[in-house]
Amino acid sequence: MTSTHRTLLWIALCLSVLLGASPRPTKPTILFVRYAFGPSEMLLMDADGSNVRPVTDTPHSVGLADWSPDGTEIVYAGAGFAGLRIMSFATGVERSVSVPAEAVGLNHVRWSPDGSRVVFRAWTGNPEQMDVFVLDLEDGALRNLSQHPRFDRHPTWSPDGTQIAFDSERTPPFGPEDIFIVDAQGGAPVNVTRTKLREYRPDWSPDGNSIAFIRSHDLTLDGELWILDLRSGRDRLIETPTGISVPSWTPDGQRLLLITINKAGDRSEIAVVDVDGENFHFLTDTPGPHEDAAHMFDPDVWGVSPLGTLAGTWGGLKAPPESELR
Repeated sequence: MTSTHRTLLWIALCLSVLLGASPRPTKPTILFVRYAFGPSEMLLMDADGSNVRPVTDTPHSVGLADWSPDGTEIVYAGAGFAGLRIMSFATGVERSVSVPAEAVGLNHVRWSPDGSRVVFRAWTGNPEQMDVFVLDLEDGALRNLSQHPRFDRHPTWSPDGTQIAFDSERTPPFGPEDIFIVDAQGGAPVNVTRTKLREYRPDWSPDGNSIAFIRSHDLTLDGELWILDLRSGRDRLIETPTGISVPSWTPDGQRLLLITINKAGDRSEIAVVDVDGENFHFLTDTPGPHEDAAHMFDPDVWGVSPLGTLAGTWGGLKAPPESELR
């Protein structure tokens, strides 16, 4: 963040205090995107699904959005503008963030735990290649972390900011997706699922020990919710009464926000479930529009550092024996 941006943020925070607005949510708040019949929009709601309200009245269609680590800002990409936009939660004031031309059509933006970077997936100019990029918000430096001639998507940060998980079709070539982990500074990605099924949409747990993801037996939109323990390499199924397309951990690590989807693929909702599979319930009920990318900010959990909780090295993770491949 440049000195100018720090000054603008300080002014915005001062104005928010004077006007009585909080610089960040004062209770657990869910940010999500709704696709209806016009441009998609960002919305907020309370953790129980109540008090749904728009974030902004921007006329352009927004892509998937994410909270800053301290909850004071929201980053998003979208149609109708290049690069990224960052919006103040308190004032709604936005600033544009330029992205070098080698990354186009940005989406699935996630803010790094230290607030200095964002990760996203973008096209490279090749219509058959989608890679994972990290952008430094201070100096504008862009790093391509995946560089593979297939689709690499849905990046998520480890809670210490040193690594990124994503899904990719790279092994076997043109085959089902697997979950990979790569160092945030670059290097060879490590496959941590490697089955004959589809594994996609990873989300890293707040304690750094697990990754939630979706597993599917075919090319359907709905799948099963699984959690991979990175220490043991074992995964477990979280049974849900409906198909799941996107998981997202709550900041306390005790629950998962879910984008559910029916078999027909024509309706999606937001639900929540405990990590042991108990207490599944829906937070939205909106026939017609589609919900997506639900992320929670919780001021009671903000500032709790997960550093030092990671165990082992990703380079030591091994694929299961051939006999265990599904």
